[in-house]
Parts: sequence; structure tokens; C-alpha cells
Amino acid sequence: HEPALRYKYWDDDNEYKQDYSEIYVNASLSPARWLTVGTFNRFSWEHSSTPEVNTYITLRERDIASLSIGTIYLRDMCEQYYASVSYSLTQRYQLIASWHYDADTSTLVYQRYGLRTKIGSTWLIDYVISNRSGSTRENSTSIGINIKILGL
Repeated sequence: HEPALRYKYWDDDNEYKQDYSEIYVNASLSPARWLTVGTFNRFSWEHSSTPEVNTYITLRERDIASLSIGTIYLRDMCEQYYASVSYSLTQRYQLIASWHYDADTSTLVYQRYGLRTKIGSTWLIDYVISNRSGSTRENSTSIGINIKILGL
């Protein structure tokens, strides 16, 4: 029995290869307005394994504040825990923050702090400062602006 999801490609040695796509499942459940529980999983047909499992739980107090905690697990690579919070200052402005902790290295590997602005009922703009550490390739402090169109 062969999975239906299959793709073919040419590798670096110019040889014709055939692999099976991985299946991604993103599911969440909100049994109450103030609670959401979810998971994101990646399944490999070819290796009969689950190389990635992410879980989270979010608690909300109306539109005033929220707290999310979760896990990020990549087999043989990464086991992290994270928390993110938001607090509404007004209907238009919100403080946001998030932290990632790496269990393997016992270090805080990512921090993000920002101000979210809602413009009308269409746009969200985040002004953020973030710090990433623990990886020599990605160690940095950065300042950014993220723009999101609501309803898409």
C-alpha cells in the first residue's frame, strides 16, 4: 500500500529520485471562550515517524489579556518550551512578549517584546525588538515591524 502523496525530483548528483511528502496536521479545540488547546504535528510516511510535535494552550481574559504556553519538539534536534503574553492598553494598543527556553542547553534562546497597533478593523502592526541566542548562526538582536492584514 503506497501513500498518495508522492513527489519526484532530480537530486544534486543529477539522479532521478522519488520521495513521499510529509503530512502536516494543525488542530485546535476551544471548549470555552477563554481556553484554546492545540497541536501541530508533522508525520513522515516514508519513515513511519513523527519528527515534529508542537503543542500549546492559550488562556484569554476577554480582549484584555492572553497567556500561551507550549512545547516545540523536533526529533534529535530541539526540545523547547515557550510562553507568550499580551495585554491590551486600549482598544488600539497592546503590549506583547514571548520567550523560548531550550531544555537541552538550559538557556533562554529567544525573547521578543513589542507594541501591537490595530488600525481600523483591517490591519495589525507590531513594532518589536527581539534577541536570539544559543545558535552561532542566528545570534542577534533585531528591531522589526510586522504587518498583518486581518481576515486573510
